[in-house]
Amino acid sequence: MSDKHLQDGLKKLPQYMPDEQVWEQIDEQLHLHNALEQLPDYEPPEMVWENISTAIAPRVRFLKGWRRVAAVAAMLTLTVGAYWWTNNNSSISEEILYATETINNKLFEEDWNADEDGFQALAKLCSQKAFVCKEPGFQILKGEIEELNEAKADIEAAMKRYGKQADFILKMKGIEQERSKVLKEMFAMI
Repeated sequence: MSDKHLQDGLKKLPQYMPDEQVWEQIDEQLHLHNALEQLPDYEPPEMVWENISTAIAPRVRFLKGWRRVAAVAAMLTLTVGAYWWTNNNSSISEEILYATETINNKLFEEDWNADEDGFQALAKLCSQKAFVCKEPGFQILKGEIEELNEAKADIEAAMKRYGKQADFILKMKGIEQERSKVLKEMFAMI
C-alpha cells in the first residue's frame, strides 16, 4: 500500500526542465575531465632527483653538527658549574635571621557581641508583626541565624579551652559578618 502512495505522489510532482546552459556546462566539464585523463604521464630523469637530494643533504649534516656542538657545550657547562659549586660550597657562612612582630591588641577585643541589640530589636518587632515573622523566607533566615549562633558558641568554647588564637578570631569574624548580613536581610523583610 505504501508503494502505491509513493507512485501517486511522484506522479503529482511538477515537471522541470533545466535551461540549455546547464546541459552545456555539464558537457564542458565532462570533456575537461576526459581531456585531463588523456594527458600523458611524465617521469623526470634520475638526475633531477639526485640534484634535489644533494641540495637537501648539506642542511641535514649541518644540523647534526650543531647537535654535537650543543651536547659538548652542555657537558662543559655542567662540569664547570659542578666544580664551581663544590669549591664555593665549603665557604658558605650561615646566618640566623629573625624578626619581631607586634600584634594589635584590638584584634583580641571581644566585639562580636556588639550586634546583640539588633537581634533583641528584631525579636521585639517580631512580637508586634508576627505574621511577617512566620513567612517561609523569614523562617529560613531564622534557621541560618540559629546555625550561626551554634557555630559562634562552639568557637567561644574553643577560645575558653585553648585561648584566643588567630584562627579562632578569624573564624569568629566570618561568623559575625554572616550574622550581620542575615540580620539586615531579616530587617528588610519586616
